[in-house]
Amino acid sequence: MPAPIIWLASYPRSGNTWMRTLLYAYFHGKPESSKDVGRRFPDLHVEGQFDPAAPGRQIVKTHLPFGPSHAHIDRTAGAIVMLRHPKDVLLSSLDFHHVLGTKTNAGGLDADRFADVFIEQGGDPIWIHNGFGTWTQFYDSWTQNPTTPRLVLKYEEMRTDAVPGLRRAIEFLGEPIDESRLESAARAASFDNMRAMEIREKAKAPSKNVFFGGSQANLRKGELFMRKGRVGASLDDIRPGLDEAFERAFGPALRRHGY
Repeated sequence: MPAPIIWLASYPRSGNTWMRTLLYAYFHGKPESSKDVGRRFPDLHVEGQFDPAAPGRQIVKTHLPFGPSHAHIDRTAGAIVMLRHPKDVLLSSLDFHHVLGTKTNAGGLDADRFADVFIEQGGDPIWIHNGFGTWTQFYDSWTQNPTTPRLVLKYEEMRTDAVPGLRRAIEFLGEPIDESRLESAARAASFDNMRAMEIREKAKAPSKNVFFGGSQANLRKGELFMRKGRVGASLDDIRPGLDEAFERAFGPALRRHGY
């Protein structure tokens, strides 16, 4: 029988990389590199990182909606779902595309136009094109299926204090809790430490196995994958009236997911 998979599921820019690093730090100590994290907690979307034939339970990152077409759906044993407010996802996605120099005709990378398209389409048009769905489609697919064991963690709550959420994740995985390891893992995977790891890695020759997007040129300009992890941003800073338009588009889904 194929080994079971616990999915680390999130819409892009919602804390998946951070959660993988927290789990690594809890089980294996402070990571020396992002390669270490990727080997232990692979990304389904990175070629060569996830080995379907590996023995034992695997904990794997995914941005795909849950459903019959999801890869290895028959091996699903559960999911830890990282949930982030779509307004912050919008702004983080925009920053991310700027860092990577993403080429797109779906609204371009002008903040004003990108926000309009995100609101109109229900998510990042690039992520939708990549098969990740809208923000609502993605999270409804993972949270509305009562047959799949799942744990939903809010990014905003974990940014306030990562320890309670990490504790719930360890309990969900059925592993023993060590309070001192929880605290040390939260420190090891702090945004400051992850940002420092990104800077170290980008200062060296690039590697496709490193999970921080961008290049040495981005580093020289101060453009990082690990940014501020902002919470509660206002779109009216881009253009007055965008917050109201966002609420009209996302309000029902936000309330359904506890916002």
